[in-house]
Amino acid sequence: MARGPVPLEEAHTTVAEWLSCPNIVMLDTRTKIVHGRDTGEPAITVGVIRKAPPRFPADRDFPVPPTVEVDITRPDGRVETVDVLTDVVETGRIVPAASLESRQRPCPGGYRIVSQWGWIPLVTALGGTLGVVTEYRNQRCLLTNAHVIARASTPGNPVYQPGWSAWDLQTDWNRIGRCDGTFEIITSGSLQSVPAVRNRYDFAWARVDSRTTSFAVPPIWPHEKALELNSGTLSDADKAFVSWIGATTGVRQDAMVTSEAAMYRTEPTWGRYAYWRSCLAFTSQDIGGHLELQSGDSGSAVIATLTKRVIGLMTSHSESGSEIHATRIPPEWPAAGDPQGLVPAPGSILPV
Repeated sequence: MARGPVPLEEAHTTVAEWLSCPNIVMLDTRTKIVHGRDTGEPAITVGVIRKAPPRFPADRDFPVPPTVEVDITRPDGRVETVDVLTDVVETGRIVPAASLESRQRPCPGGYRIVSQWGWIPLVTALGGTLGVVTEYRNQRCLLTNAHVIARASTPGNPVYQPGWSAWDLQTDWNRIGRCDGTFEIITSGSLQSVPAVRNRYDFAWARVDSRTTSFAVPPIWPHEKALELNSGTLSDADKAFVSWIGATTGVRQDAMVTSEAAMYRTEPTWGRYAYWRSCLAFTSQDIGGHLELQSGDSGSAVIATLTKRVIGLMTSHSESGSEIHATRIPPEWPAAGDPQGLVPAPGSILPV
């Protein structure tokens, strides 16, 4: 039953019963967006799990009408009947805000994972972020940084979710796969004025299944459809608007790519330096805005907003926070002789 007169900003409350429709999950009164442009016109925003063509409404659902007649109470107390526009947006399902440290099945991108290295739990990688689950090397794979699940460039290690499960006695219950392959991270025991070899890919993968993992990366990609990977040249659309979410910071961050050729050196891990080249660098989409990357955000998938492609995985940041870098996505079948060696685990599919 519709409510009585309401203020314009509460126009959506008059159609609250729409939330009983299976495909409608959100109602609000905002300004209408058309082809990415804010028209400034008040509209009842209707969030749906999935949009469907008007002639194919979802089962047990109904097409949202283009306008809704609402009795509006004006600031001076007058009641006026107006036709308020509607604006249908695809939101996916809305779920309670869970900690990205919590156990999720199926687990989407953005959540904490860890890989146990050796028999003793305390000798375990610090872990990082499940970047994305997608189709890679002709199979469903979890993608993240090599330094997250392939400590010492060693594949074959089990991968657990959540991050604390490597210290839990029920580790098998929390296991979602193993590291099936990685790119070797080449390091040096001393500083070099002109390092002979520089790494390009901080990248590893693990085969997973649909029972334990999800293609989604909420709140960036709420769908159960595999995102495309871009291991080639980035288009202007790829670079203009990108987003990621890390398990530690726990919030979506929006930026633009400012460089595809960044070079840097990471401080020693176990006494050894690593030199990097051809990396992505970013700046905030907002003038004067701040981007943040913390320990545990490594592996976050960098997703191009306009093209819906994964263009990289977050890898490192400066102590000042002024520099944030991501590794590019390597070719699925890299050319033979690449100086940064591909290391498959026993039983993995080898390059052809």
